[in-house]
Amino acid sequence: MRRYVRWNKLQNGNYLKMVFRQEKTGHKTIGWKVEAVIAKTKRQCNDCFNKSPKSHKILWGKSTNAGSGAYALSIAFSHVKEFEKRLPLGSEIFICAYDEKRLRVYKRLIRYGFEIVKNDFKVRNLDICLKKVKTSY
Repeated sequence: MRRYVRWNKLQNGNYLKMVFRQEKTGHKTIGWKVEAVIAKTKRQCNDCFNKSPKSHKILWGKSTNAGSGAYALSIAFSHVKEFEKRLPLGSEIFICAYDEKRLRVYKRLIRYGFEIVKNDFKVRNLDICLKKVKTSY
């Protein structure tokens, strides 16, 4: 399994797409990078993941989540917990923020076992990601 995708339709009619991608983080360690996007249609969500970074269809850094912030975050975190159950011991989950606003929200995940680490994925300009290592079933 190198990629795992989850879809949800939010209460305001927007769609949430979460993608878990397998990344190499060391010699034998398997890391999973979590990405999420919220848009009005499934096509806009897919365009965000499949277009080049210079495309005008990319939604990174744009706020499209009008009215469902905490609700969407709770659904996204439930998908992360569900996905974590499927992973073998020693696997790592990375959640990287694309701007300071998202980083402040993601820092709330520290209480659930995530820790702040340096960004090894070279995502945008931020040097910070949150990481969790699965240690038990």
